[in-house]
Amino acid sequence: MATGDDADVDLIDLTEVALPFLDEPDMPARGNDVEDTTKEWARGVVEPHRSEIEAGFAALQAALRSGRD
Repeated sequence: MATGDDADVDLIDLTEVALPFLDEPDMPARGNDVEDTTKEWARGVVEPHRSEIEAGFAALQAALRSGRD
């Protein structure tokens, strides 16, 4: 997980951003974007790396286990 100087974070107000919902001919997960607005949005959104997701689940499971004791 990025921390400190490793992270570059921009906060956006979703009421001010035109989200590209349902204006693409293909599913967003396939990455076949054709609309410029969608491409611009995708450049600004970063998904967590799989290892970060797995680490988060492991931490959650540990917390849940410790709560059962």
